[in-house]
Amino acid sequence: MSLFTQVNELTPKRKRSYMDLLVNPKDIYKAVEMMHYSRYLGFRGIGLSVEFLFKKNEYNYEIDEIISKIQKLEDELGLQLIFKIPRYLVRKNVMKFLDPLKTIIYDFASNSDEFRKLLKTEANVIVVSISKLADNLKKSNINLLLQTEKAVEIIIKDLWTNSLSDLQRIIKLNNRIFSLLNKDLPIYVVSGAENIVEMRNPYQIRSFLALLGVRENSILKLLEERPKNVLEKTKPIIFLEK
Repeated sequence: MSLFTQVNELTPKRKRSYMDLLVNPKDIYKAVEMMHYSRYLGFRGIGLSVEFLFKKNEYNYEIDEIISKIQKLEDELGLQLIFKIPRYLVRKNVMKFLDPLKTIIYDFASNSDEFRKLLKTEANVIVVSISKLADNLKKSNINLLLQTEKAVEIIIKDLWTNSLSDLQRIIKLNNRIFSLLNKDLPIYVVSGAENIVEMRNPYQIRSFLALLGVRENSILKLLEERPKNVLEKTKPIIFLEK
C-alpha cells in the first residue's frame, strides 16, 4: 500500500449537506412523515411547502401551533428546515404564521411567457419541471434571470415516476438544455415529491443526473452548494400598506 493511499484512507471525508428544497405534502401527517424520511435518506435540509395548511384547515390545532410542532421536529431530527409558500398565498395574510427569515416564496412556470412574468414578482424562486426545461430556460430568459436575485428550482421526480417511454421523451425534448446544469447559474434541483414514495436519496439523484450528462462537480452544486446559497439570501418579506 502506497503512502498516498494510506494518507487518503486516513483523511476523514467531509459530510455532505444535501438539500431537497421542495417537497409538497398534502397534509400534516405526510409532512411529518416526509421530514423523518428525508433525514433517513441523508438530506440535511428540506424545503417544506406549507400550502396544505392554508388551503383548508381540517386540523384540531391552530395553524401557529402546527408550525410550532413542525419546528420542534426540525430540532429533534437535526434537520435544517425552510418553509415554502406559493406566491398566490402571500397576500392572503398567511405570512404572520411564518418566520420571514425561514420562508421562501415560490411559483411555477410552465412556459417561457410565465417564466418572464415571474421574474417581475415577489417570488424568490421559479419552479420548473424537468420535462419542460426547453420551454422555460431559453437563452433570453437565462439572461433576464441573471439580472435578478432569483433562482430556478428544477423538479426532477419525473425522472423516476414516469414510464421508460416518457423518460425517453423527456430526454429527447430537453437534451440540449441539460448542458445548462453544468454552467455556473442560479439553478438547482428539487424532488417536488408529494409523498415518501416519490422521494429518492441523494445518491440515487446523483445517478439520474449523471445519466443526463451532468458532471460530478456540477451535481454537488445542484444538490448542496446552490440550495445553501438560496437559504443564505433569504430576506424578510415586507409589504407596504396600500
